[in-house]
Amino acid sequence: MIRKTFLPSVTTLALAFGTTAALAAPIETYLGVAAKSPAGVVSAIDSFFATDDAKGYEVYLVASVFDGDDPATHFVVADYDSYEAYDKLVAKRPGSLAWANTMASFMSSADPVRDGMGVIRASYGEGWPERDNYVMVISIDVTDRSAYGKAFTKLAESEVGKQAPGITRLIENRSAGNASTHYVVMSAPTFASLNEHLDRLFTSDAYEDFNDDVKNIRTIVGSASYRKIKTWSK
Repeated sequence: MIRKTFLPSVTTLALAFGTTAALAAPIETYLGVAAKSPAGVVSAIDSFFATDDAKGYEVYLVASVFDGDDPATHFVVADYDSYEAYDKLVAKRPGSLAWANTMASFMSSADPVRDGMGVIRASYGEGWPERDNYVMVISIDVTDRSAYGKAFTKLAESEVGKQAPGITRLIENRSAGNASTHYVVMSAPTFASLNEHLDRLFTSDAYEDFNDDVKNIRTIVGSASYRKIKTWSK
């Protein structure tokens, strides 16, 4: 069964830690870093989740597999199930010694490259990040968001779209300083199953129709693949 969620738009700024909804969340955030010590990054987050201050958080860490010349080696990513949930968690941070210690340890192991957030416009399927281990992110620049959204839905609901091994998600970028207006995110349990699905998708009649629908309103900026390192929740 395919699972579909559409969500309203909002403009806000966010940090990388947050809660994950049972369905697609309205906001997805990320913090990209150049890790000096990947083990140190994991240890820093481990230390936070060993405390009671981590209650309500669910976080995951991915490492770049193929990313061109992106200086970020790792990303800490989270979905928020509501804007209120973000407010509630952030309000606790100034008085949290565990949070302060975690941030100090984290920053000693990694240099921040960029952070950002996006609004999840549509999400199909399931598995990421709970089950799936690989994800591909395609950065695109869209000039007609409504028309692209309709074409995306048509492709996701096609026969080949329904065969996706994980999620198929459209995220609208709401961060300054990035040329991409949207991200398409696709996941799978294995690197092979992700790319085998992409092979089928890109050679399908449905994708040819999709390209016809969006060729005048979409520019592909780039793509990258990531491997899940670890998830945390409390």
